[in-house]
Amino acid sequence: MPGIFKSFVFFFQNNPLRYMRKGVVSIFSWTVLLGGILSGSAFSQDAQGTPIISGFITKSGTHLLVNGQEFRAVGYNYDWLGSGCSGPSDSQLDTVFAQIHNASKGNIVRVAFFQGGDNASTFTTFDRFVSYAKKYNLYILPILVNEWTNCEPSSTMKYLSWYQSGYTQQNDGYPLSFHDYAVKVAQHYANEPTIAWYQLVNEPDGRNPNNSCSETTAESALFNFAHNMVEAIKQVDHNHMVDLGAISWCGGQGSDFQRVNSGTVDLCDVYHGYKTGSLPFPPQLQSRLAACKALNKPSFIGEVGICAEGVTTTGQCPGGTVTEATLQQRAALFDNNLQTAFNNGVAGYVIWNKNDNPTSKGWSIGTGDPTENILSKYAIGGMISPPGAP
Repeated sequence: MPGIFKSFVFFFQNNPLRYMRKGVVSIFSWTVLLGGILSGSAFSQDAQGTPIISGFITKSGTHLLVNGQEFRAVGYNYDWLGSGCSGPSDSQLDTVFAQIHNASKGNIVRVAFFQGGDNASTFTTFDRFVSYAKKYNLYILPILVNEWTNCEPSSTMKYLSWYQSGYTQQNDGYPLSFHDYAVKVAQHYANEPTIAWYQLVNEPDGRNPNNSCSETTAESALFNFAHNMVEAIKQVDHNHMVDLGAISWCGGQGSDFQRVNSGTVDLCDVYHGYKTGSLPFPPQLQSRLAACKALNKPSFIGEVGICAEGVTTTGQCPGGTVTEATLQQRAALFDNNLQTAFNNGVAGYVIWNKNDNPTSKGWSIGTGDPTENILSKYAIGGMISPPGAP
């Protein structure tokens, strides 16, 4: 019992009352904190009873938490690592991560950690991302495989059979099956709090090779795939959460989205959108957010892109001239989208995208883009350094 109160006193001494709003303490925040301390989940202790602050992202119901405090994940998608996708230089990493932290007050970066980019399971390239993220107090959200062919050695997307059994086999042009690769990644990063959580697949889709959809069969395959992979990862990594990925189409239609996410996955990627930038709360987002809320799990938006040249309804940027007016228009749209999402209970929002080009063009948010200032309004919480850390 004395150790619990030492943890409690330490928190009050080392954390400002971040949740004071107009003189009123957030009851949720302190309830979660006290509950976490009493259950031993907010702080662990060393042999001397000194609190050890982990910085791992956890959850309570539909909320994300860090060290017992509410955490809102805001940031950008960035360069992917995989087959034919070598990623940025150290200088580029340093520059972009500094911008995300300083200009946008972002706290999370979603990137691909595909098997083709892991340097023969040494993970040295991935570790560079983690090192620079740590420098700028950012979390890395790694995607472990792609539904599509981008940055993958395969010339075809992943079909129903892959989710049924292919993920356990060495048939993707890699030395390891996806199952074994994901477990190896989790072993490598099990004690690394800079990893936010793992995303199994970018936009999973259980369609047939002829592009038809056997919805019931696909739903079952996606559910079982997610369940088996979460179980395998958590056997070697007890610190990180896992999400399946935003289901592209087949297997996650209608109420099946809730069913697929009802198992062992910890949170839901509820929306990826490029055609509805001027529509802050599209029907699919509404439906999937409601489904994840019904499961009492956190939801986040993994990708939303709005063109620098102007709004598109085709999913492709129109080209043309980027002006201050078009950038301000995009920033205003993101502001409305972010506010609407968080007002409706989303726990995270990741914009598409930051890249190594400092100029805003297409989907990219360049240096000094007004969207950076907009994003900075929405971050809540962050990693807390242990005592004695710089």
